[in-house]
Amino acid sequence: MRTLGYFLIAFLLGITAAAQVRAPERSSPEERERIQQRLKKENEARRNEMIQRRAQGGVRVFEDEEGVPLLTNRGERYSERGDLKEIVIEYDPIVVPNRLRRLSARDKHSASDLADLVRHYARQYALDEHLVFAIIRIESAFDQHAVSSAGARGYMQLMPATAAEMGVRDIFDPAQNIAGGTQYLARMLELFDNNERLALAAYNAGPENVRRYNGIPPFQETRNYVRLVQQYAKLYKNEGIGDADVSPRADGMAHQLASAAADDMYTVHFRSGLSQPAERILEEDNYYYLQYQGRTVPVRKDLVSSIDEPA
Repeated sequence: MRTLGYFLIAFLLGITAAAQVRAPERSSPEERERIQQRLKKENEARRNEMIQRRAQGGVRVFEDEEGVPLLTNRGERYSERGDLKEIVIEYDPIVVPNRLRRLSARDKHSASDLADLVRHYARQYALDEHLVFAIIRIESAFDQHAVSSAGARGYMQLMPATAAEMGVRDIFDPAQNIAGGTQYLARMLELFDNNERLALAAYNAGPENVRRYNGIPPFQETRNYVRLVQQYAKLYKNEGIGDADVSPRADGMAHQLASAAADDMYTVHFRSGLSQPAERILEEDNYYYLQYQGRTVPVRKDLVSSIDEPA
C-alpha cells in the first residue's frame, strides 16, 4: 500500500467514459432497503439464537476494553467481569450456486466473470458491488493466487483462520473466496453500525484495532487502504465493473507484504493444508489467539494440525 502512488488513481480517474461502457445492472433503492431489513431481522434472530445456545453451555465470545476478543466455552468465568462485554459475530455456511461453479476451475477470469461473482455475493449480503470490486483491486490486484506474508490468500485476501471458521473449503476458489470476503465485510458493517470507513478499516487492520482506537487506527497503511478503496469504488461506479481491466498486477497489498521476513515467527498449520505466521500465540479453552502485525485472529484448536516454533 505504501508504494501505490496517487498518480495511478489520478490517471485512472482521468480516463473517463470516452469509451461507451455498459452500466452494470443495479438493485433499486427499494429493493436494497428490503434486503437490508431482511438481513437485519435475520441477524437479530441469529444473535438471539446464539446467545441462547451459548447460555446453554456453548461457545461464548467476550471482548475486553481494548477490543481484543476472548472465546470460551466456560462463559460463567467471564460474564460477571466488568471489563468484558459479550459480542456475537456469527458466520453463515458458504454456498456456491451451480451456475457459478464453472468459474472455480479457471486460472484466469475475465471482468465479466468477476462481475458475476461480485454481483451475486454483493446482493446476497446487501453490499455495494463497486465497493467489493475495489477491495479486490486493492487487496490482491486481481491476482487469484495472491498470498501475503500474513498468510492471507486469494482475491479478497482471506486469512486461513477466518476462512476455516466460515467453512471455506478451497480458499483459492474464486467463488468461495469472494463469498467469504463479502460475508466478512458484511459482518464488519454490522459490527460498526454500517459505517463504511470503519468497516473497511476493520477489514484491513482487524475489528479489535478499530475498537481499540475508537475509529480508524493511526496506521498509515490502513488510512491509505480506506481512502484508496473508496476512490476505486467511485471510479467503478462511474465506469462500471463489467469491462474493467482485471489483468493481475504487482501493486496489490498482498504483493507488497510478501517480502516481509518471518524467521522469528511461529507458523500455524491448519487441517485445510494452509498456514499462517504469528508473532505470539495465546491459548484459552478451545481456541488459539494468533497475534500478527497488530491483529488478533481467533481460531478453534480443532482446525489446527500443528504449530512450528520460531527458528
